[in-house]
Amino acid sequence: MKSGIERIAMLSAILLMACGSDELSTSESSTSVPVVSISVIDSIGIEMGDSNYVFGSIAGIGLAPDGNIVVLDNAKSIISVYSSDGMYLRRIAGKGCGPGELQSAAFLGISEAGIIYVVGEGSGLLGCHSFDYYSGEWIESIQTGNPPTCLEGGEGTSHVRVDNEYQNNNGQPCFIFSVARWEEESDEPACVFHEYAVDFDPQNMGRMITRFWDAYEIAVGNEGEIYLAPYNTNKAEIYAFRRNGEALFNVDLNYEPVCRSNDELEIEQNVLVMRAAIMDIPAVGLEAELYKPLIRGLEVDSIGNIWVHRGDSNSPRFDVLSPAGELLYKAALDYDPADGSTWQFCIGDAGMLAYAEDPCLGFQKVYILKTDCESIQTIDSQ
Repeated sequence: MKSGIERIAMLSAILLMACGSDELSTSESSTSVPVVSISVIDSIGIEMGDSNYVFGSIAGIGLAPDGNIVVLDNAKSIISVYSSDGMYLRRIAGKGCGPGELQSAAFLGISEAGIIYVVGEGSGLLGCHSFDYYSGEWIESIQTGNPPTCLEGGEGTSHVRVDNEYQNNNGQPCFIFSVARWEEESDEPACVFHEYAVDFDPQNMGRMITRFWDAYEIAVGNEGEIYLAPYNTNKAEIYAFRRNGEALFNVDLNYEPVCRSNDELEIEQNVLVMRAAIMDIPAVGLEAELYKPLIRGLEVDSIGNIWVHRGDSNSPRFDVLSPAGELLYKAALDYDPADGSTWQFCIGDAGMLAYAEDPCLGFQKVYILKTDCESIQTIDSQ
């Protein structure tokens, strides 16, 4: 267990660094592209009843290699598996301090070979924990110092994650952040894509908790490419790398900063308090940030296109880019949910999922989604 000081030491604001690669620009005003519709076709989750369908606090969702749906429930400390049409199949892990048991967890990722990775407290330590999706068996738990702040499954048994390390530089506390690919049962990263140092600023704990959870959005491409989007309320940029660390391109999406409305600030405040509780940090004095993050998520679909979840909209909207970073089309939910600003998405070979961090229903569901973009393969956006 980490002390309160060590927990606080996990948190920091994120600074943007140039990658030294070619930079592209995607301007909305100079581009005319189609907009495709995203529809909810089914859901998993009920308010009361069968406990297999009642969620305590969803902390991550994923699509398994066989198309099944995987849900990490932090409150129950379990990983539940459902069929592609929402039928409960089985569970992995459980609450406790023993080997393969979890106490709190977040940031679920599933590798190509079916290794489930989660971050948090489990097996008596704070770090990264892995399970075999197919057998349900615990593989290992690795203590990582400060826990990773984002995680995605990668090629084979690998995963990509954001790590941070607290250091004291001549009396000035600072953090070293890094984004790297890790192989199963490895003590060292196979490839570091990006790293930098930032000073520790404890004056705004709300902002720091937000950076802890949302410091980077990351996605892994179909050929092992790595896409990164640093948290930023003023500029929307994506960096792309080959799996060996070679920089591919930068994309500037030219989004405009947007203030949250009073209702959105209230919703964001609820999410902030929930995240503080998971981290065992007092919620007193926490304040949500006035401006929205311009990018809320990155995903890669079955044909390798990059789905950029825009943060400047109340309702979920996406810009869909080619693997080379060119704007192909846009996508939007076919209705405006009241809790749409808190929706988190998972997109993969088997389809698209979402859930609301702060649900207007009063309980959480996993939404099974469908788009009408199957016929859109390549669009000239010029």
